Amino acid sequence: MDTLNIKSVLGNNIILREDARNIIHYIKENNIKVLDFQGVDFVSRSFADEIYSYTKNNAISIINTNEVIDKMFRAVQHTHNNGRQIINNIEILPVNSDEELSKLLLAY
Repeated sequence: MDTLNIKSVLGNNIILREDARNIIHYIKENNIKVLDFQGVDFVSRSFADEIYSYTKNNAISIINTNEVIDKMFRAVQHTHNNGRQIINNIEILPVNSDEELSKLLLAY
């Protein structure tokens, strides 16, 4: 077997990084070359990150992804290629009550 249908193993909404690690273990043990996402509606960024990190260096294809999953993998790929953006110039404003918070948020 060289194709793994992800939905048949994990369902249609996949959120755990541990699920990705289990899939990677299965890939290694069963010589999987294609991950088929047919019927999967959503994957979390942590799941996508684990899968992307492994597949990019191991000749594993990802097929039948929907728009949501495509965007998640592109976001992960972008982070891998460009690094994380660190913002150092964030102003921290003191807020002592719900009323102060409301006023602050309404000001923006």
